[in-house]
Amino acid sequence: MNTFEEKVFQGLTDDLTLHYCGKRIQNLSHSFGPYHRDTYLLYYIAEGSAVLYANGKEQEISAKGFFVNFPDSGNVYHCKAGVPWTIKWIVAEGEMLERHLSLVGITRENPYIPLRDSDAIDHLLDAMYEQFDKNTMDSKFYCISLLYRLFSLLATNADKKIHSNHYITTAYRLIEENFANPEFTVALLSEQLGLHFNYFSVLFKKETGISPIRAINECRMVSASKMLRFTNKSIKEIAGSCGFSDEFYFSRNFKRRFHQSPKAYRQREGYLT
Repeated sequence: MNTFEEKVFQGLTDDLTLHYCGKRIQNLSHSFGPYHRDTYLLYYIAEGSAVLYANGKEQEISAKGFFVNFPDSGNVYHCKAGVPWTIKWIVAEGEMLERHLSLVGITRENPYIPLRDSDAIDHLLDAMYEQFDKNTMDSKFYCISLLYRLFSLLATNADKKIHSNHYITTAYRLIEENFANPEFTVALLSEQLGLHFNYFSVLFKKETGISPIRAINECRMVSASKMLRFTNKSIKEIAGSCGFSDEFYFSRNFKRRFHQSPKAYRQREGYLT
């Protein structure tokens, strides 16, 4: 048996948006990559093993493990010849995906984790696949709920439990509470945590895969994108609400993050236009 199956999600747009759900069953020879899409490709390995090339490093990935191809990561994997390879996957995107993944131990630097108990994730992906292309609101909400449930299972079952790190969870809470303050910096954040600036910066990067300044900027960009979509505030007002005293500096940062200007983003994505 050598099958490939994939379904397309035709439904709701959310902070986490689903696109595809699929499975590849007992392939005896398969390679994939380099990955240069703008979505996240989340894999559960049910059977077999492969060699993953990511971030200039080579590592073996195997059954009962989970890995992610991040947007434009360039990751490549090659299955071991003659060994059945069975995987199940979800293609998704969302402004908070990278953060959610980092909290369960999956980062661009470390895209693969072994799982202690994989049965629940295996069954979840089967359940999602069955409902994925059904054109009912019940099925659409169910699939989205399963995506959030997946993160809950990863947090419980993943070998590396970053969510338990008190400093990281507290740092994210403080970022969410203070990102609108233009004077909120990594130095102030580390001071509020009672940690030396250099120690905190290294710890945060090690545990999440991103720098603290990137986390602060990401929070500001996500908030700005929501305001552009769901409010009538001017771009200048949104910039100020997200911790930017300079509208043009905000626009440059926004374009770097979303590959389009705030005005173009609102015209394309805004619900109130």
